[in-house]
Amino acid sequence: MEDDNYVPVSIILVSSGSRGDKLLFRYPFDQPEVVETTVRKVSHNPYAVRVVEDQSTEKPQSSCILKGNLVGFTDDILAAILAPKSELCNQKFELKVNDVRFIGHPTLVNHSSMGLASPKRDGPTMILFNLVFALKVSNMSFECSSSQPLYLLRLLR
Repeated sequence: MEDDNYVPVSIILVSSGSRGDKLLFRYPFDQPEVVETTVRKVSHNPYAVRVVEDQSTEKPQSSCILKGNLVGFTDDILAAILAPKSELCNQKFELKVNDVRFIGHPTLVNHSSMGLASPKRDGPTMILFNLVFALKVSNMSFECSSSQPLYLLRLLR
């Protein structure tokens, strides 16, 4: 049952609480080094005629995956985009950025179920957490079904 549509790239755990959105766990942790290119500054003549490029041509999409790892996202950015508002919790969460699809299930932390009447106001509290699988999208007609999380867990073993 090997399918090219499901290529796990990363596993991410984020939380949202009284101190904001935090990235708690990210696998793989090591990021490949990205070679930065330097751009030579060219002085521009304010009187020169500027050539306007054709706007109808599409720029190629940049990939968020380099050598099999998720790149281009800082921990703060991942925490911000993967920790949704409370209204979007307890249901499937899906977000696509270029060639990466983030799939998770954000869950509200219910303090009353833990025997606490209300969380302490003097300490930090967790409102929600989200375990997210980052998948490489090789086929643009990718759809997530309810059986896919089980398949993903089998892939990660």
